[in-house]
Amino acid sequence: MTIILTNDDGIDAPGIQALLQAVKGKTIMVAPQGQLSGCGHQVTAHSPIHVDRRSSVEYAVGGTLADCVRIALHHVCAKPDLVLSGINAGGNLGVNVYIPGTVAAVREAAMHGIPGIAISHRIKRPLEIDWDVATLKNQRALITGGSRGIGAAIKSSVLPVKALMLPLIIPIRPIAQFSTDVALSFRAHLRESAHHFQNCWA
Repeated sequence: MTIILTNDDGIDAPGIQALLQAVKGKTIMVAPQGQLSGCGHQVTAHSPIHVDRRSSVEYAVGGTLADCVRIALHHVCAKPDLVLSGINAGGNLGVNVYIPGTVAAVREAAMHGIPGIAISHRIKRPLEIDWDVATLKNQRALITGGSRGIGAAIKSSVLPVKALMLPLIIPIRPIAQFSTDVALSFRAHLRESAHHFQNCWA
């Protein structure tokens, strides 16, 4: 499985580094050069976009999250299996999903027919995020969930097209329960999406 990683906190942020550690397999990081929280689905249309190719699997982009996904799909890897955006430092809930670049990245991916998951970590002040724990939680949910994991859910999807996005919030709860809840939530999302597409095309 080839996975594109991005994050609106920037390519050097601890969240995307934690996500990189959580994901197994081929990963390609295409993320903004700096902090772009709250940029939404903005795209760069009237100026050049500078891309710093740090390695064959790491690209720092002088643009927005939507720019990053477009560059990834058109110039780096045309057909990835999945786009993961995060881990965002702070929850993206309710109508706020229209504001963060974190969610815009997977929305852009879905527009191109690529499934995506936007991952955000809830912050309970004055506590600080433990990125090692965040890595472990994501690893359990994304990789080691076995037949109940998100990867397995994607492979067994009955969607007529691969065009979906799932905003995901990392809560403060036991890791094993987190993994199960996320997988069940994802499967429910797949069923709802399949029903929606079938109704649209009926």
